[in-house]
Amino acid sequence: MRVAPDALSQIREAAALQGQDVTSFVIGAAASSARKVIIEDRYLKLTPQEVNQLESVLNADIEPSKRLKEAVRKSQHANA
Repeated sequence: MRVAPDALSQIREAAALQGQDVTSFVIGAAASSARKVIIEDRYLKLTPQEVNQLESVLNADIEPSKRLKEAVRKSQHANA
């Protein structure tokens, strides 16, 4: 693999900071990135409509339910 000198210097420094040799560091980083890509591809596919629905729910100013308020109140009293 060809790597620009500046990039190789950064990779060597990062590997050393983690107590790894360059090969182990690069393989670990590549494997981690590969897992992320695979997970996103398999599990996190949303249609534009689903993205909008999710954003609406996350941005909504919703009042907590009575059950949730009661559970929080009981938890606070139990920990007091």
